[in-house]
Amino acid sequence: MSRLLSRTIRPRTIGAAVAVAVAGLASGVGAPAQAASMAATSGATVSFTFDDGRANQLTNAVPALDAAGMKGTFFIISDALTWGSSYLTAAQVKALADDGQEVGNHTKTHADLTTLSASGVRTEFTKSQAKLTAAAGGVAPRTCAYPHGSANSTVESVAAEFFRGCRSTDGGTNKPSTDRYRLRTFYVHTSTSAAQIRAAVDKAAADKVWLILCYHGVGKINSSDDVSADTFAAHVKAVKASGVKVRTASQALG
Repeated sequence: MSRLLSRTIRPRTIGAAVAVAVAGLASGVGAPAQAASMAATSGATVSFTFDDGRANQLTNAVPALDAAGMKGTFFIISDALTWGSSYLTAAQVKALADDGQEVGNHTKTHADLTTLSASGVRTEFTKSQAKLTAAAGGVAPRTCAYPHGSANSTVESVAAEFFRGCRSTDGGTNKPSTDRYRLRTFYVHTSTSAAQIRAAVDKAAADKVWLILCYHGVGKINSSDDVSADTFAAHVKAVKASGVKVRTASQALG
């Protein structure tokens, strides 16, 4: 990403982005962005997001999503591309992108960004952007997830130089007034049932808001943040049965 593009000033709230896009539409500019933004904020939306770049996300989550006609957003630690068989390689990131999944930025080293200076945060994003863009065949990440969900005003300001929006781990759903650099999430655990997912989706549908689901490992259970492949498939089935539209994070942001 060029320095000029990375420093583009972006609206802080989802709704403000809609207003900017509508203005663009009125002048004959920016119609595609307006359509995507309006679609995301005029009704319920669900996004499946995955953190860290685990290899079993490709082997277990992607087939389940594809079978349901859905795409997810995969927030990848760029250094993890060389961490071994438990994590995605560059070739596997390319496979994700080729499948139509969104590749998102989860920084270079998975550092707690609140412990870094603005320059340090910028370096984490810049180096990760370069590596992930190359791995994804030239497609630059347009969204990020903060490592450990940790961010402050400095982190969010730097993130706005690079991305359309960033996901935290704060609980809740997202509406037009939500700060797009502190998007809220439904954090999925091993014990999260399909019934709980369906209840959250139904509530999002009733409230006409954006529900972001956050996953980690999908397959072998190594921590309470992981789900089995069967559990994930049941979650996908529950969302599919709800009839609520599933979008990637960047699609929902518009």
